[in-house]
Amino acid sequence: MNVILIISDTLRRDHLGVYGNDWIRTPNIDGFAQSATVFDRAYAASFPTVPNRFDVMTGQFTFHYFAWSPLPPDAVVMGQVLAEAGWTTMMIADTPHILQSGFHFDRGFSGWEWIRGQENDRWKTSPADPELPCDASKLREPERTVKQYLRNISGRHQEQDSFCMWTPLTPMSRGTRPSGTWICMTRATRARRSHTHAMISPTISANRSCATCVPSTPAR
Repeated sequence: MNVILIISDTLRRDHLGVYGNDWIRTPNIDGFAQSATVFDRAYAASFPTVPNRFDVMTGQFTFHYFAWSPLPPDAVVMGQVLAEAGWTTMMIADTPHILQSGFHFDRGFSGWEWIRGQENDRWKTSPADPELPCDASKLREPERTVKQYLRNISGRHQEQDSFCMWTPLTPMSRGTRPSGTWICMTRATRARRSHTHAMISPTISANRSCATCVPSTPAR
């Protein structure tokens, strides 16, 4: 028997069809839910990234005493318990907070893989001073987080280089876009003008553009 546990940061319940949303399409999750057990009264003990992982790894409600801090060396964790029971376990993560700076949330797993480059992961060092996409006052931690992320993604050239791929269902041409609302997701420095779009809603006006996008017509 194989068990796969997927933890998705900032996935909103009210944005899923299985929980009643009728304007955002989530066919894969909805399809899986049809043959799965769906919990409609489940609550997370902790909301922040690191405390939440500590709850999951230990099976405890820890938010009232565990801060955003490394995994305690004496904590009994899921990977350790499963290994003692004869299971082979694997952790795959792209969240730097639980692995960098000695946080060591990989402890107990038979193997682990860190997909590098998300957020403020100290991975790439060039360019030394990447250009911010907007005024620094509009960004959270522009120097420590945003610039580090821009360094991490500076080598992207194709869609498959990105962490999350978004492919339009219909071709986009100059001056038009498919029906729906598209958000520009800047992928690299402004100088290279590398960006992609994600459709988030077919019901909101699509008459929006960014500094790198051509003007668009409203959705019909």
